[in-house]
Formats: sequence, C-alpha cells, structure tokens
Amino acid sequence: MTSSVGFLIKITLEKAQVPVKGDKFYLYLSMFDEEKDAELYNCVSGKKSWLRVPDHVCAKINDILEDQFRISFVYFVDGMLRANKLRNLDTDILVKEAIAEFMIDYELDECGFDLESMRRLYNRGKEEGHKISRLQVKTSNRVKNYGQ
Repeated sequence: MTSSVGFLIKITLEKAQVPVKGDKFYLYLSMFDEEKDAELYNCVSGKKSWLRVPDHVCAKINDILEDQFRISFVYFVDGMLRANKLRNLDTDILVKEAIAEFMIDYELDECGFDLESMRRLYNRGKEEGHKISRLQVKTSNRVKNYGQ
C-alpha cells in the first residue's frame, strides 16, 4: 500500500454494509525487481468491517493505468527510433521493430494485442503532440476495450 497506485486505492476505500464479492479483477503491471516478482493479495477479514472500492474510482484507476501504458509505449518506441537512427533503415521498419520489441518485453501478444493495432496506437499517441498530454485532458480508452 505504499506504492502510488496502492495509495490511491487505499485512500478511496469505503465501508461496505455487506461483503462485496468482485466478479472480475484484472491488473496488468510489470515490475522490474529481480529479487522478487510482483504479487497481488486479496485480504479478506470480517472482524471489523468490509471495505470496497467505489465503481467510479475503479474507472479512474483504469484511466491512470492506461495513460501510463500509452505514455510509456510511445516513449519506448521513440527511444528505440533514436537509438537506431544510425542504422539507415526506413522509419516504418524501425517503428515496427520497436513495437515488436515492446510487445515481446511485455508479452502483449498473449493478451490479444497485435502489431497493427499497436502501430495505430503509436500513431495516435504521436498525433497528440505532447506525450504526456493524456494526463492533462480526458481521453477515451481504446486499448483492448480497457475498463469495460
């Protein structure tokens, strides 16, 4: 609960009158700590009270995670393009290589992502002009119907 996302969840918890059973819970995070992989625990205790995360908060947390995903994706591809600019390859080839590398690193093909949809996502991210503009204005979720 000391992480930024954990803190957001913690401060939004509200008391529930009855135990709330979650029907779906998806959280895709990559952790780069070689000593220990990321773990997610669902602690249930009926001793004092039941807690729940309000639906509108769940939607906003999904928005934050999608914003972070899209921003890191665009920065990753741009970084790969800069690192490989001396290879004298066509920019389209470099972009496809960078996207493929990102997909491999995060095992996105196993989650139903494909190269062409990621290419469209990259192009939309570049059209916005500012890589972190997603944090400034409300944008629609388009990545794998995230949050639906």
